[in-house]
Amino acid sequence: MNFKKKSSEKPMATRNAKHPKVSEMVVLSIAMLNDRNGSSYRAIKKYISSNFNVDEKKIAAYIKRYIYTAVASGIIIQTKGKGVQGSFRLGGNMKLKMSELLKVSNSSKAVTSSAEKCGAPSKNSRKLKKT
Repeated sequence: MNFKKKSSEKPMATRNAKHPKVSEMVVLSIAMLNDRNGSSYRAIKKYISSNFNVDEKKIAAYIKRYIYTAVASGIIIQTKGKGVQGSFRLGGNMKLKMSELLKVSNSSKAVTSSAEKCGAPSKNSRKLKKT
């Protein structure tokens, strides 16, 4: 007897992630941490798990894999240590791109924060004296 699977099964649908790509998260975390001697793997992982809605244990392998490939391609520079246990900074081209992105994001935050401040009463308003 031949047992064959039916080929009419529906292919699995791809799910869209609720977070950005791991590469974007790692580069953004290094830029936002902005440590002088570079950011450690643990600091990067902690930043990603706290700011993006991801599970730290599930995404750890993907972070490690991206760090290895990014160091090999020059996107990230390893300042200390061996492997993933060292410290990492952004490479030259990524540093320029991230500085432009941060300027744009900071200017948009300034616009929204000034709009929020318009409705709030000022702290320097007159206070009534008690008699």
